Amino acid sequence: MYLRLRAAFLDVDRPGDAIDRLDSPEALAAGEAQIVAADFAAARPQLDAIQSRERRWNELRLAIDPRFFTVEILYQAHRNLPSEAVLITSFLQQAGGKWTIQGEAPSANLAIEYAEKLKAEKELEAWKITSTPPAILKGEQAKFSIEGRL
Repeated sequence: MYLRLRAAFLDVDRPGDAIDRLDSPEALAAGEAQIVAADFAAARPQLDAIQSRERRWNELRLAIDPRFFTVEILYQAHRNLPSEAVLITSFLQQAGGKWTIQGEAPSANLAIEYAEKLKAEKELEAWKITSTPPAILKGEQAKFSIEGRL
Protein backbone atom coordinates (compact mmCIF):
# COMPACT_ATOMS: atom_id res chain seq x y z
CA MET A 1 0.00 0.00 0.00
CA TYR A 2 2.80 2.41 0.86
CA LEU A 3 4.40 1.75 -2.49
CA ARG A 4 1.10 2.36 -4.30
CA LEU A 5 0.60 5.68 -2.52
CA ARG A 6 4.09 6.75 -3.42
CA ALA A 7 3.60 5.54 -6.99
CA ALA A 8 0.43 7.59 -7.27
CA PHE A 9 2.17 10.56 -5.74
CA LEU A 10 5.04 10.33 -8.23
CA ASP A 11 2.65 9.75 -11.16
CA VAL A 12 4.27 6.57 -12.46
CA ASP A 13 2.75 3.56 -14.16
CA ARG A 14 4.80 0.80 -12.58
CA PRO A 15 5.77 0.38 -8.91
CA GLY A 16 9.31 -0.51 -9.95
CA ASP A 17 9.72 2.95 -11.47
CA ALA A 18 8.50 4.44 -8.22
CA ILE A 19 11.19 2.65 -6.23
CA ASP A 20 13.87 4.11 -8.47
CA ARG A 21 12.37 7.56 -8.14
CA LEU A 22 11.99 7.28 -4.37
CA ASP A 23 15.76 7.19 -4.10
CA SER A 24 16.10 10.59 -5.76
CA PRO A 25 16.61 13.66 -3.56
CA GLU A 26 13.59 15.36 -5.16
CA ALA A 27 11.28 12.50 -4.19
CA LEU A 28 12.62 12.40 -0.65
CA ALA A 29 12.19 16.17 -0.29
CA ALA A 30 8.62 15.98 -1.64
CA GLY A 31 7.77 13.20 0.82
CA GLU A 32 9.28 15.15 3.70
CA ALA A 33 7.32 18.22 2.64
CA GLN A 34 4.10 16.21 2.83
CA ILE A 35 5.00 14.96 6.31
CA VAL A 36 5.78 18.49 7.51
CA ALA A 37 2.53 19.79 6.01
CA ALA A 38 0.57 17.04 7.78
CA ASP A 39 2.31 17.77 11.09
CA PHE A 40 1.56 21.47 10.68
CA ALA A 41 -2.10 20.79 9.91
CA ALA A 42 -2.35 18.62 13.04
CA ALA A 43 -0.75 21.32 15.20
CA ARG A 44 -2.77 24.18 13.67
CA PRO A 45 -5.58 24.23 16.31
CA GLN A 46 -3.04 24.48 19.13
CA LEU A 47 -1.13 27.19 17.26
CA ASP A 48 -4.34 29.17 16.73
CA ALA A 49 -5.16 28.94 20.46
CA ILE A 50 -1.68 30.18 21.40
CA GLN A 51 -1.91 33.10 18.95
CA SER A 52 -5.33 34.01 20.33
CA ARG A 53 -3.95 34.09 23.89
CA GLU A 54 -1.02 36.20 22.75
CA ARG A 55 -3.35 38.73 21.10
CA ARG A 56 -5.47 38.96 24.27
CA TRP A 57 -2.36 39.45 26.40
CA ASN A 58 -1.05 42.20 24.13
CA GLU A 59 -4.40 43.99 24.42
CA LEU A 60 -4.38 43.72 28.22
CA ARG A 61 -0.69 44.51 28.63
CA LEU A 62 -1.27 48.25 28.25
CA ALA A 63 -3.78 48.18 31.09
CA ILE A 64 -1.96 45.97 33.60
CA ASP A 65 1.76 46.63 33.08
CA PRO A 66 2.81 49.81 34.95
CA ARG A 67 5.46 50.62 32.31
CA PHE A 68 2.64 51.42 29.89
CA PHE A 69 0.50 53.55 32.20
CA THR A 70 -0.06 57.08 30.94
CA VAL A 71 1.14 58.55 34.23
CA GLU A 72 4.42 56.60 33.97
CA ILE A 73 5.08 57.82 30.44
CA LEU A 74 4.35 61.40 31.52
CA TYR A 75 6.63 61.00 34.53
CA GLN A 76 9.49 59.78 32.32
CA ALA A 77 8.81 62.58 29.82
CA HIS A 78 9.02 65.19 32.58
CA ARG A 79 12.00 63.58 34.34
CA ASN A 80 14.08 63.65 31.14
CA LEU A 81 13.51 67.31 30.29
CA PRO A 82 17.01 68.73 29.67
CA SER A 83 16.07 72.17 31.00
CA GLU A 84 13.19 73.95 32.70
CA ALA A 85 12.97 76.06 29.55
CA VAL A 86 11.84 73.03 27.51
CA LEU A 87 8.04 72.86 27.63
CA ILE A 88 5.67 70.01 26.88
CA THR A 89 2.65 71.62 25.22
CA SER A 90 0.74 68.48 24.28
CA PHE A 91 0.65 64.81 25.22
CA LEU A 92 -1.63 62.42 23.34
CA GLN A 93 -1.93 58.71 24.05
CA GLN A 94 -3.80 56.66 21.50
CA ALA A 95 -5.17 53.13 21.55
CA GLY A 96 -2.89 50.46 20.22
CA GLY A 97 0.25 51.56 22.01
CA LYS A 98 1.10 54.96 20.58
CA TRP A 99 1.78 58.31 22.22
CA THR A 100 2.93 61.71 20.99
CA ILE A 101 4.64 64.53 22.86
CA GLN A 102 4.77 68.00 21.34
CA GLY A 103 6.55 70.94 22.83
CA GLU A 104 8.81 73.93 22.49
CA ALA A 105 12.44 74.46 23.37
CA PRO A 106 14.65 77.57 23.42
CA SER A 107 16.83 75.99 20.71
CA ALA A 108 16.80 73.11 18.24
CA ASN A 109 19.75 71.58 20.11
CA LEU A 110 17.73 71.28 23.32
CA ALA A 111 14.82 69.73 21.42
CA ILE A 112 17.13 67.15 19.86
CA GLU A 113 18.80 66.49 23.22
CA TYR A 114 15.40 65.86 24.78
CA ALA A 115 14.43 63.36 22.09
CA GLU A 116 17.77 61.55 22.52
CA LYS A 117 17.32 61.39 26.31
CA LEU A 118 13.89 59.80 25.88
CA LYS A 119 15.29 57.26 23.39
CA ALA A 120 18.05 56.34 25.87
CA GLU A 121 15.75 56.11 28.91
CA LYS A 122 15.79 52.55 30.29
CA GLU A 123 12.21 52.81 31.58
CA LEU A 124 10.99 53.56 28.05
CA GLU A 125 12.95 50.83 26.28
CA ALA A 126 9.75 48.92 25.36
CA TRP A 127 8.78 51.84 23.11
CA LYS A 128 10.21 52.63 19.69
CA ILE A 129 10.73 56.37 20.04
CA THR A 130 11.10 58.55 16.96
CA SER A 131 11.23 62.30 16.46
CA THR A 132 10.99 64.67 13.56
CA PRO A 133 13.54 67.45 13.12
CA PRO A 134 12.51 70.46 15.21
CA ALA A 135 10.78 73.32 13.39
CA ILE A 136 12.44 76.66 13.99
CA LEU A 137 10.05 79.35 15.19
CA LYS A 138 10.90 83.00 15.79
CA GLY A 139 14.46 83.55 16.93
CA GLU A 140 16.05 80.29 17.98
CA GLN A 141 12.84 78.88 19.49
CA ALA A 142 12.10 75.34 18.22
CA LYS A 143 8.93 73.25 18.13
CA PHE A 144 9.38 69.48 18.46
CA SER A 145 7.32 66.32 18.12
CA ILE A 146 8.29 62.95 19.62
CA GLU A 147 6.38 59.71 19.11
CA GLY A 148 6.49 56.39 20.91
CA ARG A 149 5.11 53.11 19.50
CA LEU A 150 5.10 49.57 20.74
